[in-house]
Amino acid sequence: MEPLLRIENVSHTYHTPEDEILAIKNLNFSVEEGQFVVIVGPSGCGKSTLLSMVAGLLQPEEGQIFLRGKPITGVSTDIGYMLQRDHLFEWRTIWQNVLLGLDVRGITKQKQSRAMELLKTYKMYEFRNSRPSQLSGGMRQRVALIRTLAIDPQILLLDEPFSSLDYQTRLHLADEITEIIRKENKTALFVTHDIAEAVSIADRIIVLSGRPAVLKRDLVVDLPAVKPIERRGLPEFRHYFNTIWKELDANAGERKEEKAALS
Repeated sequence: MEPLLRIENVSHTYHTPEDEILAIKNLNFSVEEGQFVVIVGPSGCGKSTLLSMVAGLLQPEEGQIFLRGKPITGVSTDIGYMLQRDHLFEWRTIWQNVLLGLDVRGITKQKQSRAMELLKTYKMYEFRNSRPSQLSGGMRQRVALIRTLAIDPQILLLDEPFSSLDYQTRLHLADEITEIIRKENKTALFVTHDIAEAVSIADRIIVLSGRPAVLKRDLVVDLPAVKPIERRGLPEFRHYFNTIWKELDANAGERKEEKAALS
């Protein structure tokens, strides 16, 4: 069967007046429906660039990206994108922020009802008339996810959504967000630089090299379907952590050797 998402021979170069920077080179992998796939790699290796191409905000210079067998050629309601910051507007209430994506696309009563149901299910209904500044960072990210789910996308893209939060809040929110995504039977492509976070939430982990990003490892995470915080305490957790660490550490060593050769 055709996978939900297929990335086929994708390369992308950034062009500046001074130089050309090859960000991603000949990348290939696919995501099956219902999977929670996490992408890790060194800082600046092109993880966010990849998500922007999947979202239709950028077009690959080479190769193609397919959703249900059809090329992604622009922004689509079938793809939900949750960024590092929640981007909630202070002049709108929580309810108005949740409806923002639907406002842009044209609200239907059915979808508006769905948005209200999500607020109730995930315990944000009582804050519907509040302003973003009245909520904690974790609550704001939950609202951002509900806003993304309200458009009913086929796949969710999450670009380090916990990076601006303190460590304890990150742990709690990882539990909440993954539970919501799995309960809603959504497919997710999640970017993080945190190896422990990746192992705690993923079904699969895609390990990218330093720039230009190429696929170094496609690792299936065979851990029980328990909360991320509980996964961290499992004896097998360290095995996956060390496997990914060695891949990234080897890449760091290669980069040092390249710099030494050029100096």
